[in-house]
Amino acid sequence: MIKPYQIEMPAKSGHIPSLDGLRAISITLVLFDHLISPKFPGGYGVFLFFVISGYLITRLLFQELNTNKSISLANFYKRRVFRLYPIIIIYAILIVITSSIPLKSINYYEPLSALFYFANYLCPHYQIIGIEYQMPFKMFWSLSVEEHFYFVFPILFIILRGTPKRIAIFSIFVIIIVFALRAYYVLYMPSVLQGLYIYMRTEFRADSIAYGVLLASLCELRWGRKILSFGDSWLTATICSFFILIIAIIPNLFQEIFRDVLMGASIVMGMSAILFGNKFYLVAILLNFKPVSWIGKISYSLYIWHLPIHLLVQKFIPNYWFISIVGSVAIAAVSYYFIELPFIRLGRRIRL
Repeated sequence: MIKPYQIEMPAKSGHIPSLDGLRAISITLVLFDHLISPKFPGGYGVFLFFVISGYLITRLLFQELNTNKSISLANFYKRRVFRLYPIIIIYAILIVITSSIPLKSINYYEPLSALFYFANYLCPHYQIIGIEYQMPFKMFWSLSVEEHFYFVFPILFIILRGTPKRIAIFSIFVIIIVFALRAYYVLYMPSVLQGLYIYMRTEFRADSIAYGVLLASLCELRWGRKILSFGDSWLTATICSFFILIIAIIPNLFQEIFRDVLMGASIVMGMSAILFGNKFYLVAILLNFKPVSWIGKISYSLYIWHLPIHLLVQKFIPNYWFISIVGSVAIAAVSYYFIELPFIRLGRRIRL
């Protein structure tokens, strides 16, 4: 029997309970990392965001294929543009205008890296050549990684004919290739460990999203659902928690090689247990608590606006991180209701 906060594994239309709650956990980790202390594992939050994106987009494509027997690339990209671009355009314009007053000259590569999604390559490049960011555009690196996935994956989905088995195998292949690539760079070019080269570039982060793709693909397969059913146990939860602990204490060299593998496997099994299982129903209830799920809904706006709000607060009231968080949530809510939602609705009305 499906409980109110559970869904069936195969892709169907409708709201996915607990997903907004998981987004809330992700953005909370990022906010605490950026606004309070870098000791908080903000990278874990970004990783969870990536897995959620991979899972959700793949599930939506399976759903569309099952319903319409085809995939409309035009409609997919239209939805992404109306979902993502309005806030980025408004943000870029506001930041450039407000920065042009105190700055003698504007480095336009920064806003362009947000608008055209190459921030995850610009950031490591700037670090290598010793250039500091003028404006708060650095956080767009993770959105760049996701956008590269949004651009490429639907085409691959069609090429693979939307076959769950093929897509599952492809996602495993991506995970293995990225693992090997990361291991090669860490072992033979250890200087990259000192910077953002491995942390931000798409070729080193594609596996994070591939884990979400794998989760959605396994949900469509009978044997995949059997594998995921192992996640609904206290033993698996204990093992996954142990993996997360290991990541935190092992030397940096091994972290860079094995972090994503251990985290990816743990998050896939954990998400499966929360979304589909019975053992962790209380966790699902907490994730669907209205204030928690609401934070998840505004998480995209919150991620974009939190840094400039924090910088503004610190300029006048330093060391009051609580005001930064409250201000960021308030601005994100305005952004969500007056920019995100209207453009999402507009995109739905436009048919291609």
